[in-house]
Amino acid sequence: MKRIIVNILITLIFLTGLGVLLYPAVSDYVNKKNSSRAIASYDQSVEEIGEEDYTQWMLDAASYNEYIASFASLGGATTAEEEREDSPYEGLLDVTGHGIMGSIRIPCIKVDCPIYHGTSEAVLQVAVGHYQGSSLPIGGESTHAVLTGHRGLPSARLFTDLDRLEEGDIFYIKVLGDILEYQIDQIQTVLPAEVDSLGVVPGEDYVTLVTCTPYGINSHRMLIRGTRIPYDGGYEEEVAMKPAPLDSDVPEDQQGNGFSTRQWVIFGALAFGASIGAGLLIPSKKSGEKGADQNGETDNGSRDRKTKDRKKKKQKKKDRKEKDSSGQDRLGDDSRGDATGTDGENDQDKKISSSSMTEKKEGSHDKKEK
Repeated sequence: MKRIIVNILITLIFLTGLGVLLYPAVSDYVNKKNSSRAIASYDQSVEEIGEEDYTQWMLDAASYNEYIASFASLGGATTAEEEREDSPYEGLLDVTGHGIMGSIRIPCIKVDCPIYHGTSEAVLQVAVGHYQGSSLPIGGESTHAVLTGHRGLPSARLFTDLDRLEEGDIFYIKVLGDILEYQIDQIQTVLPAEVDSLGVVPGEDYVTLVTCTPYGINSHRMLIRGTRIPYDGGYEEEVAMKPAPLDSDVPEDQQGNGFSTRQWVIFGALAFGASIGAGLLIPSKKSGEKGADQNGETDNGSRDRKTKDRKKKKQKKKDRKEKDSSGQDRLGDDSRGDATGTDGENDQDKKISSSSMTEKKEGSHDKKEK
């Protein structure tokens, strides 16, 4: 029993370590599957709307962008939106009713995520968020959409590899079925409060991607701005993963989507330790047979002892019965002897009495003769 418990503990430790090792990769895979389903659902809903509805969705979004462009800075527009009780923001471009306004695709770093309204933590844990107070990502002159995403999450990569992007790289925005292409023209690192570069620039069509940096410290913000260029039809094309720069702030063992060398080493150590532990503690077939034979011999010996004990008990019981029977026989003989002795005494008394009577009769006869 003790050996079984130890084996169970070793198995649990191995499975726990394996789960910790696989969690980032498995979780990221699941998140990508969920993102793909969300994007597909949004695209399907867009295909089902009529031409008039599509036009109205776009007019509402364009009207909102004109309102945002009237502010001198992103901070002013954001404050006004937060204080505005009748803001239509949450419902704009939300065809599915699930808060999705479109999607972003960055082929060279394998990013394909839905874009949700707002930048709440619930949104940023699974997808890319649109910064309220910036333009909606429908393109057009005097628009500047700001999209934010996390880096370094154990459950999803999202914008983790954004530091691999360089000026000239391409990303795509898809909204209401329209695909907009942007080429990166500026990359900068700023403090969180430095948002002057995120405001609307008259006549320009910008989208800026924002994430935290340095990796794991998050004291600054990385701003990667793209400017609108004509769509080249390459949205669906597969592109090789861009390698990390030599000065990347992402740890080497966390770069890319596969297992790192350290992860494989840990997995190998866990597997080796579990196999060694199992080999030492789980009995082999021969030892199991030997143990079974020993157990069999022990069981046979135990049965023999029990049989002997039963025989001894029976013999003792038999001896007691014979002893009791012998004692009763002796008592019977004594009784018979006592009875015989009494009868003899009675006969002798009778003889003496008879002799006395005879003597008395002879004496009486002699007297008569005299």
